[in-house]
Amino acid sequence: MPTQQLVIYLLVYMVPALIIFGIGCMVLAQSPRRLEHKLMVAFSFTYCLLYIEEFIRHLLPLSSSVWMIGIFFYQIRLLTTTILFHFLIHMTKIHKHYRIPFYPYLIYVPIAIVVILTLMNVNVVDDIEFIQTAHRFLIKPII
Repeated sequence: MPTQQLVIYLLVYMVPALIIFGIGCMVLAQSPRRLEHKLMVAFSFTYCLLYIEEFIRHLLPLSSSVWMIGIFFYQIRLLTTTILFHFLIHMTKIHKHYRIPFYPYLIYVPIAIVVILTLMNVNVVDDIEFIQTAHRFLIKPII
């Protein structure tokens, strides 16, 4: 891989990841005991992991993309969405109005199910096939 292309990947993926991580650290430094701040740091950290995964995926050969997306990307994306959902429930105080049983543990049950199924080699997320045409890569879902 040419050095110029590596520098572009570093600028596109690692700089935003470091900025997001730095903002998360500043939020946690404000008040580390508040749940809102902990959830925002967890959200920014998982978002930072998505950027790092994309950076690593671009450095690896195309044959590794399916594995990286299936094992890593979908799990982190689900965790990011769940943390954001927990943050929204906590900030709007819905859990106090509707008396959600087993709050907040009930929110994270789908993550445990997906991780267990992934360890058992059962794919519950999309299968993706990567096709290389000339200099472009097309992502084609397998039906």
